Amino acid sequence: MIFRDDLLGFGHLPKESAMSDRPPIQAVEDYTDAFLTTLGVFLFMVFWMIAAALGYLWVVITAYVIDLTFKWVGHLRRE
Repeated sequence: MIFRDDLLGFGHLPKESAMSDRPPIQAVEDYTDAFLTTLGVFLFMVFWMIAAALGYLWVVITAYVIDLTFKWVGHLRRE
């Protein structure tokens, strides 16, 4: 039977040594600001596309529905 440590190359080392040879886990970068900026740019382009294709009334209606959806999801998370 092959164990996971054998597949990683640690099969010949004692457990204590195998764990201490691994590098510590590093924190990942926070990409929240980049995501929110990209989402804002994307929504801006989508709203302009809707305005060009269907008129400004549909942009207002779509933005209002998205706003209500976010408020509803926020309300569900607080419960």
